Amino acid sequence: MAKYKYSYGGVLIGKKEVAAINKVVQKNYWPLASEGEKMEQEAAKFLGVKHGILSNSGSSAGLLALSALELPKGSEVIIPAVTFPTIFNIILQCGLTPVVVDSKIGTYNLDPNEIEAAISEKTKAIICVHAVGNPVDMPRVMEVARKHNLRVLEDNCLAEGTLIKTSKGDIPIQDIKIGDDVLTRKGYRRVLKTVYRGKKEVITKMGITATPDHPFIHKKGVKSLDGLNPSDILYTWNEKLFCIEEKSIIDILNQNIDTKESIIGLEQKLGSWLSIVRNGLILLGKFLKECLFTIKTEIHLIMMLPISNLLHPSYTVNTTLEITDEMLLPGKIFPVQEKRLSYGIHLQRVVYGIVNRVYKDGQKERKKVYDLEIEGEHEFFANNILVHNCDGWGGTINGKAVGSFGDISFTSFHAAHIVAMGQGGGVFTNDEELARRVRMYRDWGRQSDIPRRINGDKWPTLPEDYDSRFIYEKIGYNLSPLELQAAMGRVQLKKIGKIKKLRARNFAYLYENLSKFDDLIMPRWIEGAEPSWFAFPLSTKSKRGPLVAYLEKNGIETRSMFSGNILRHPAFANVEHRSMITNGSDCNFILTNSFWLGCHPRYGKKELDWVVSVFKKYYDRAS
Repeated sequence: MAKYKYSYGGVLIGKKEVAAINKVVQKNYWPLASEGEKMEQEAAKFLGVKHGILSNSGSSAGLLALSALELPKGSEVIIPAVTFPTIFNIILQCGLTPVVVDSKIGTYNLDPNEIEAAISEKTKAIICVHAVGNPVDMPRVMEVARKHNLRVLEDNCLAEGTLIKTSKGDIPIQDIKIGDDVLTRKGYRRVLKTVYRGKKEVITKMGITATPDHPFIHKKGVKSLDGLNPSDILYTWNEKLFCIEEKSIIDILNQNIDTKESIIGLEQKLGSWLSIVRNGLILLGKFLKECLFTIKTEIHLIMMLPISNLLHPSYTVNTTLEITDEMLLPGKIFPVQEKRLSYGIHLQRVVYGIVNRVYKDGQKERKKVYDLEIEGEHEFFANNILVHNCDGWGGTINGKAVGSFGDISFTSFHAAHIVAMGQGGGVFTNDEELARRVRMYRDWGRQSDIPRRINGDKWPTLPEDYDSRFIYEKIGYNLSPLELQAAMGRVQLKKIGKIKKLRARNFAYLYENLSKFDDLIMPRWIEGAEPSWFAFPLSTKSKRGPLVAYLEKNGIETRSMFSGNILRHPAFANVEHRSMITNGSDCNFILTNSFWLGCHPRYGKKELDWVVSVFKKYYDRAS
């Protein structure tokens, strides 16, 4: 291996990293444990998202992130031509089709203005690659993604008629105007932008109507509407007390139910009656907490049975009911045939059922949908429930962390990168369900967030006493890193501010001094971006080869600009894809004329001056 005087990568490692690794080695415990859990939490906190999941590489992280989206087979995923090959590979591995768009000279990123032309009915996702730490124009990409309902970026819209809490009272979202003050957890904030997204498929779930991906803020993080459970704790606005309350979804929907009114016609005392639910019977007094969402029909019913008639505690209850339009009325009382098995004797009797409230959960329809941008906030109260409106590693755009814009992001913690675990990667998201899937796909496909040690009745095809830790719900992989890698990564995370500052200093110095050479095309970045530069990218107006050879000969390490044009590589010559690349596309020029050199924090002015002098000698000689 060549000994470079000036290399592009390598870990900025010290005694603390060595001590952290040795501490784990001495424990002789290798799989992820407490260090892994802390690294995941700390990395997620750094990005400003709720969930982090470590992997054994950045490429594996990409595979896990895309797998977790569970897009329909054959769906299209848009990627830039200048990318790492595993970005192309993970799309194929998930049974999807890559759609390749051009990358631009200077930024080396995809152009959001060219994405729209690449979108078809099959397009479901965009993977944005922040080349050498230079952020893609994510705000613009998100506008395009929202317009076309692309899954990889958040598509969070509320249906027409949703009431928004404002300083003027509750106003339907379609009537909200720029300048209106809407209620957030931090008080009233001004609306900066109202956006009509057109007609989209929305779902009604537990009384809430929105696009399936719309994020709702709950006590443990953020969940999409289609991922909400009845027991989830949401933040609601109490109009009478003028304060925020924490309530489960069941409590929110049942808060106006009068228990006595719901059993008119039945004279027995409330405490002596049972409600028939999907998995057995519960006391009526617990109805408001448990019963309403246990029967999986479009109607949630209360069916009553006197305790005095029970013969034995071990029995099963099966109810059959033919739903008619006449029954779809709250307060309607009707007979229900109840069957009970006790001591092997089949008993039948008629009890009474009462319709409490009618729900049409899961109903899908197309409605006009809207979105709001709020001054300084990403949340507001809709139908008295707190919702989110929209959300690279180390870099920011207008103060928002790269890697926190979309549904899910992934990064590499390779030794050459800004934060290093030696080898490793991570997946980050605000979506609890996506995080759960990532963990399952990473860990052999076994079920995650195991609530109990044994199976019980969760999976009928397995024994009740089967160890829940070894139940496999997905067809997964083994892509977890080691505990010692996480220990090293935690130390590295604490250095990120220093590392980023030194890289920015070196980048600025190289930019100022190399821009004096007319043959070199300097890097560009979008307005408002604060990149966390992994390297210093360059393109030459003349042939690249002689300059790169001269730099390498003199001890300056270089790299080609990733794939240049990924479609020109032999591995992808005969795979199914769709291309937006033409002979005049920038990526073809990048393939032949672009490269990068380092801006590593280990180097100072002395080394940088020497690098600039090597460039000067080359161009002086060439002239």
